[in-house]
Amino acid sequence: MTAPVTLQRFTALPGARQHLIGLYREVRADLLHLPNYRAEVFAERLDRHGAEPGWQAVIAFAADVPVGYAYANTVPPTDRWWTRMATPAPVVYTAVPAVAVKEIGVIQSWRGKGLGGVFKCHTHISSDARVRAAW
Repeated sequence: MTAPVTLQRFTALPGARQHLIGLYREVRADLLHLPNYRAEVFAERLDRHGAEPGWQAVIAFAADVPVGYAYANTVPPTDRWWTRMATPAPVVYTAVPAVAVKEIGVIQSWRGKGLGGVFKCHTHISSDARVRAAW
């Protein structure tokens, strides 16, 4: 039987950073030897993302043990991200900040149990009603 999962939302990086790095190491263990997947590279990317507007993370805990994570930030209509699209997005998507999921991961023993779908739920990623309405 699997332990019940509780979700903890973080709106600032310091309280989540060590959990996220530890989970990343476990989730991506088979890729850590590759340059772009090294834990140090992830930590640098995490620090950069954690400083972006609207950053939030959700960490899933089973019996107080972290088993998965997702983090995202908001992308305002003026963000350069939108200019990199080959076909401009319809105004309905760019009129309000959008949620950009940057990373999602679930440890091996918890895969296939629906936890990834839980992370996609925007009510846990963002408390901004304007962003939620855009989903």
